Amino acid sequence: MSVLGMDVGSHTIKLVESTGGKRPQILRAFLLDTPQNAVSDGEIREMDALVSVLQQFVQKNRIRAKELHIALQSSQVASREIRLPALKRDEVTPAVEFDLSQSFPGIMQSHTLSCSLYNKPGEPVVGISAFCPTRILEGYVELSRRLDMTLIRIDASFNATQRCFLQNSLSKIDEESVLLVDIGMSITQVSILSKGRIVLSRSVGAGAQQVDELMASRFGLSLEESRQIRTNAKYGDYIQNDDDLTSFIRLGFSSVEDLVRQTLDYHRFNKEQDTPVKRIFLTGGGSIFKGLDVYLTDVFRLPAEAVRINLKSFPGALRPELFLSAVGVALETKSITEDINLIPNIRAITTAQHRGGKRTLVYALGGIVILATLASYAVVLWLVNGEADRTEALRLRTEEYASVNEVKQQLAGVEKLKLGMENVLAGAASATLVHTAMLDTVSQNMPLGVFVQNYVVTGRSSLALSGIAQTRGDIAVLINRIKQLDFMNDVQVQNVTTRLGEDGSPIDYNFTLTATMKQ
Repeated sequence: MSVLGMDVGSHTIKLVESTGGKRPQILRAFLLDTPQNAVSDGEIREMDALVSVLQQFVQKNRIRAKELHIALQSSQVASREIRLPALKRDEVTPAVEFDLSQSFPGIMQSHTLSCSLYNKPGEPVVGISAFCPTRILEGYVELSRRLDMTLIRIDASFNATQRCFLQNSLSKIDEESVLLVDIGMSITQVSILSKGRIVLSRSVGAGAQQVDELMASRFGLSLEESRQIRTNAKYGDYIQNDDDLTSFIRLGFSSVEDLVRQTLDYHRFNKEQDTPVKRIFLTGGGSIFKGLDVYLTDVFRLPAEAVRINLKSFPGALRPELFLSAVGVALETKSITEDINLIPNIRAITTAQHRGGKRTLVYALGGIVILATLASYAVVLWLVNGEADRTEALRLRTEEYASVNEVKQQLAGVEKLKLGMENVLAGAASATLVHTAMLDTVSQNMPLGVFVQNYVVTGRSSLALSGIAQTRGDIAVLINRIKQLDFMNDVQVQNVTTRLGEDGSPIDYNFTLTATMKQ
């Protein structure tokens, strides 16, 4: 039985079919267009259109996979580094959920969280967590059901991409830290990898589409024509010299450049003393732009290069570097709970399966005891006439039968108690959240030049934000945007400090704001 790895983007769908098992091998890979407006920022908006295209494609290409592994790329998938004291494995996720809830009260009622741990048992907990709105994930659960495939894993795209990159890269990385930039059509993911681990990952809702729109506007082309020119690197008839090309890169990839700069700055402020970034690697369909690697090398004074992957079994007509996330989930060999898996209620499902196995065993043993008791009882009835010792045996068997009934009644009581607890938990899960929607709205209105490190909600009327801005103007834009929100009353600046360079010029600004919400 084969396995299908899937990365559903807003413009293209990447499929990788593998053999599965402990040593999976790639069988085939496919690239097809996503139906228009069917997917936006990783969220399925037109389920019927998407299912129709995938069903026809699967049938036409005789894809026999029954297991589905999905790599989800969305700016709404967030990550957070995990650093905790030594804990048991089953204690880690509740501890991470509690820590996350301190910054985003009630978030676990609207989001699903999963972790990837790097530490050995008994050591302090180190890893990365990913969390995503559950409504997005439920769309992929429904997609797998309608495709008649068993959904095994929903991995965060950044995690699947880095796994494939580290396992198959032709570039020697060793113990150094690198920046992996995955540029899609409308989403860019930036991850810092150190010693084979993700230490930081961030995303922005921008990608190669900005370049395509810029070229279409400048030269009177359609978006599809601009996309083909970029994909095939045929700029000669439009961009005449290196200066024009650099200008296009600066304007078209400005959001990507800002994200890279913010990520590197945050890493320098917090972690670089141990793991300085040495190189930048580019991947994704948006990275196919002549001169982008040279431009980033000049801007950040770090060597930038395209990812090169060694996958001998990959179909020759396609570029494996554009399929990293789909390959990463198709070749995954870890169990469904050992790495990031964002399937909603995955812990409850696996726990229920485990308990279900135990319950089946208990019921089977109980049935055997009951059948054995009934058989013994029948034998006693047959032999009871006139023999005192047989009468005593009958009494003993009858008592045993009564004890079995008592056990059955106790099991029924436990089932009723379990049902009551599930109803209570369901009631708690259905509680509505105010702050989660509010924080999502604030995040969506964040200027590109601002990186917020902490959100803290105090009570029901106060929101504290602290972070880093490239300019004081960025702070002013942030304050103005927050004031324009319907649920905000006022914003006060608590503190702004300037970080200066060696020449005395400002590098960036650390700030703390307090926003008052309307009652």
